Parts: sequence; structure tokens; C-alpha cells
Amino acid sequence: VVAAGDVELAHSLPRGAVHLIVGGHTHHVLNSDGLEADNIVNGIPLVHAGALGRYLGEATITVNGAAALTDARVTLI
Repeated sequence: VVAAGDVELAHSLPRGAVHLIVGGHTHHVLNSDGLEADNIVNGIPLVHAGALGRYLGEATITVNGAAALTDARVTLI
């Protein structure tokens, strides 16, 4: 995972406190082939959609009693 600020934030939070961190400003592209294990920190998925509107980010959240991110990906526009 390349977004250090988001990684540190995820490590500082109690497990289960947050279901997703949507990062920005770093211009990184994460999860281009679907949610990648390297982008889950302390049980919290991290997503970024690149820069300058080149990518569309999509996160699928399933709610079945409790919310859970089940997939994330970016698509080049």
C-alpha cells in the first residue's frame, strides 16, 4: 500500500470502527483489478482513484446485518 497517511490512519483505528477509507490527493491508483489484500490494513479497505479524473472508482458495500466492503475497483475513463 502506497498511501502512507491512510495506512497510519487505519492502523490507529480500533478494528471494526471503520468499514472503508476513501483516500485522495496522493494520485495513487489502488485496486485496479478488484479489491487487493495489500490494500486492506487493520481490517479496513483503502481505495484511491488516481488523479485528474482519469479513473472512476467503485466500491461495493454489502449490508446484511452489518456493512462490509465486498469489492472495490477503478476503471480507466
